[in-house]
Amino acid sequence: SLFASDDATAPAVLTVTADGRAEAAWTTGSGNDGSLAAVSAGWDPATGRWSEPITLTAYAGLDLSMPRLASAADGTVTAVWAQGDGFWNYEAMTATLAPGATAWSAPHRLGSFSNGAIEQFAVAVAPDGAATAVWDAFDRTNDSHVLSTVTRAAAGAAWSSPAAVPGTDAKSTDVQVSMAAKGTTTVLWQSASADGIERLKS
Repeated sequence: SLFASDDATAPAVLTVTADGRAEAAWTTGSGNDGSLAAVSAGWDPATGRWSEPITLTAYAGLDLSMPRLASAADGTVTAVWAQGDGFWNYEAMTATLAPGATAWSAPHRLGSFSNGAIEQFAVAVAPDGAATAVWDAFDRTNDSHVLSTVTRAAAGAAWSSPAAVPGTDAKSTDVQVSMAAKGTTTVLWQSASADGIERLKS
């Protein structure tokens, strides 16, 4: 057992590296008392054991999303998540776990959204460590969605500033992303039209 919870669903996420290692992550705590945290544990195929859980991030606010994980060919794991306070002051965050490391890097803010909530988050990492993260922020004032993306050129490189996902509009939702071996990136989303039909776009 990695973790015991009184949450009946006890959700978790998992990424597997090229050498057969794995990293699992889940959230703990409550926004009611400022104890929210995300933790992770690593699987070592050589020993057939999971490591003890380590803290990915801690957050004293109301809402901490489930992290999303993706790994590069060298085993570096990238995590992204959103944190905020009940439809106010949300931040898109990231951290990395280097191969063999026993601690995650310090969290880094990718972007922020003050008048609503970041509702969806996805990340993809190419084998060389290049990465793309995308998220859907819901603007509660305008009842609209804002799909944003950031990129980095390599595992240790700086992230770009947030930019709108090309082709998206206020009705775009359900954003996902993938990256091919040479870094070619595909972003997929749904968009509702005036006739009420949901269309899948990329």
